[in-house]
Amino acid sequence: MKNLKGLGLLLAVLFLSGCVLFGPVGPEILYEENFNGDTEWYEGESDYSNWWVEGGKYHVLVKVEDKPIGTWRTDIGPFDNFQLDLDIEQVTGPDDNGYGIRFRMQDADNYYRFRISGDGWAKFDKRIGGVYTDIRPWSTTELINEGNETNHMTVIANGSTFTFYINGTELYSATDTSLTTGYIGFQVAMFVSPGQTHVAFDNLILTELE
Repeated sequence: MKNLKGLGLLLAVLFLSGCVLFGPVGPEILYEENFNGDTEWYEGESDYSNWWVEGGKYHVLVKVEDKPIGTWRTDIGPFDNFQLDLDIEQVTGPDDNGYGIRFRMQDADNYYRFRISGDGWAKFDKRIGGVYTDIRPWSTTELINEGNETNHMTVIANGSTFTFYINGTELYSATDTSLTTGYIGFQVAMFVSPGQTHVAFDNLILTELE
């Protein structure tokens, strides 16, 4: 009997150890990029912008006003439902700008876009057939760290519902049925001149929805 009790105790300890060792399984990571090593994200220079990786961040410098500058990856994805997290630092102003994420992107003329600005505004819109349409127009929010600061952006895409967080606090939700899947990318624009807008992206991670 003592042996049976000992065996039972041993099995219980082993079971609990396994639970502690392995723990609960979290959401699957669909894609992750911290720009600390080799990356396939575009690097180059044009009359309008520069793109480069330095110091563990993906840098974008926009040289002209009112020209959205973007890039995306067609070799990762496509993604439909996900949570996307991203750190974005405004390195230099002017603050009247717009920077953020493209998602469910089919091509250069079809995608969703969520952006914030250095002067405290946020916007969610879409481009379908090359035509931009506001889903949530530019609006001010106190959630944004203004100026040359870093902000954490979260985008949750779940079917036709999209929820946006800035620095861990929910900004708003919106619905749209135009695009169901696609790729991801970055976008930066400067709305005033003279000057140049320099933004750095880091800690990009996409996880499946629980």
